Amino acid sequence: MKKNIQDYKKEAILNKQFRYDEGVMTRREWLNLMRVKGAYVEESTKNRIQFDRIKYNKMKGGIWSNEQDEYEKKCAEKVPCYNLRTPNESSYFEITKTEFDYFKGMELADDINTQKMELTHKIEAGTATDEEIQEDEQRDFDFFNKYAN
Repeated sequence: MKKNIQDYKKEAILNKQFRYDEGVMTRREWLNLMRVKGAYVEESTKNRIQFDRIKYNKMKGGIWSNEQDEYEKKCAEKVPCYNLRTPNESSYFEITKTEFDYFKGMELADDINTQKMELTHKIEAGTATDEEIQEDEQRDFDFFNKYAN
């Protein structure tokens, strides 16, 4: 599969090194470490900009100028943000969309592997139903058929 510019940018973002509490490591390594520690990600919203009273007071206001009104609108505007939360702390780390997608991809891959191993263990133990086995065989057949051509 051919990579496009966005893929290269994502790789560059994830391979950039930073100094964390655990030491100097790439964002990818840090996300893997945090996942092992039991962290999880969530999507939320925040204000576009934080309100600054000094900046607000220096702006022109009143009937002839709406600079203060525009500033208030910008402060009230909500934008999405992505947080990485650790299970034992109430604090969180704000992460980028790329890091959020990478973390979600790791969780999805882990869930798929768990499901595959779960069915394998059921088959070995003899507790799997014929329907589950046939569904698994059909998925495998469809997958191989898709890439055989």
